[in-house]
Parts: sequence; C-alpha cells; structure tokens
Amino acid sequence: MALERYSEAINYDNNNHIYYSNRSACLLNLGEFQLALDDALVSITLNSDYSRGYFRAASAYFEMRNYSEALSMLDKIESLKTNDNEAIELRKSILSKQCEIEELNNKYPSYKNFNIFFNWLDNNDVHYPKIELKYFSDDYRGIISKNKIFVCLYILK
Repeated sequence: MALERYSEAINYDNNNHIYYSNRSACLLNLGEFQLALDDALVSITLNSDYSRGYFRAASAYFEMRNYSEALSMLDKIESLKTNDNEAIELRKSILSKQCEIEELNNKYPSYKNFNIFFNWLDNNDVHYPKIELKYFSDDYRGIISKNKIFVCLYILK
C-alpha cells in the first residue's frame, strides 16, 4: 500500500527526493534491493545533501553483498556531518560481515569458490528470487555439527 502511494506521489512530483527515498525504504522491506537502490540513487541525484538517500543506497548495497559501495555511501553520510545512529550500526554490520567472510575464506577454502560463484551471479545480474543460496562448511556431513555451520549456499530444488 505505501509503495503504491509513493509511486503515485512520484508520478505527481518526480523531483521530490523524499518520495524516492521513502519508496526505496518500502522496496528494501519487500526485498527488492536493486529497485530500492535505483530509487535511492535518484534521491541522491535530486538532493546530494539528503543523508537518508545515502543510507537507503548503503542498505541496498549491503543486502546485495556489495560492501565496498555500501561503505562508500556511509562515508558520504559522515561527510555531511549528520549524526545517524542507523548508519553507524550499518557500518558496524558491514565491517563485521567483512571480517566473517575473511575468516570463512581462511578457514574453508571452498567458501572462496562460493563467493566467486555468488559474485559471478551478482555481476551478471542473475536473479532467481525462488532460490535460496546457502553454504555448508567442508566438515558438514548432513547431521547437526558441534561446530558453527555457516549457511550461505544451498540451492533449493
């Protein structure tokens, strides 16, 4: 419902950066990360001083696993001298995720292959909304393991 209302508002006034940012938030909540990013970038283009536009873009990049671009957007929020607690928390999440990925890459050689595959899908704009990707560690054998199992790649059939 809100998505439709923001779309109507954009049709009425397509130069309002807040409408694009708010529609971006709706799209993020619906899991439409590329569309959310597109709207966030329009919001930034319309008003380069609007920190929420950068936050929405950072959130979309985060969800699409493009951590370097997400951090770049968060840097722009910092340069605007705004005190945005959500942006600070998102930065912590990104840095934590990057450390986790680095740990996985070091611990499980096959995880690096998963990332290569996953990045290939992302870079070639391959989207399968009905497929869930999960990764099971090299020592996972189909039973509950005492070790932490990192779930990132598994294709549902």
